Amino acid sequence: MSSVVMQELYAGAHSVDDKKSLDGINRSFESRGYMVTPGHDDWIGAGVILARYQRLRGEVEPKDHIHDILIVLGAARCRADLVTENAFDMERWKRMIGGTPPFRILAVRREDWRVP
Repeated sequence: MSSVVMQELYAGAHSVDDKKSLDGINRSFESRGYMVTPGHDDWIGAGVILARYQRLRGEVEPKDHIHDILIVLGAARCRADLVTENAFDMERWKRMIGGTPPFRILAVRREDWRVP
């Protein structure tokens, strides 16, 4: 689990119950040592990737893409599968990293999730 994803989930919590559920998810990943948090090198790498993308493809708004890039960099560093609804953008940033350790981006759709 990426701490960037946890931040996004907490930001979208609409109730106290949502927050409590997220607290449990967060504790579960943290207690198992499965939390991936961007470090200094990830932040620098994200800036380099954004600059390269803009040179090659044109201007983008960095704030609209920084979280995705940090998530992809974390998955690459850990060689972990990245499960996302946003496979198109994640694949774009994976390609921009280039030469990364192998990892997969797996697409899911929200409507396919079944919560008992």
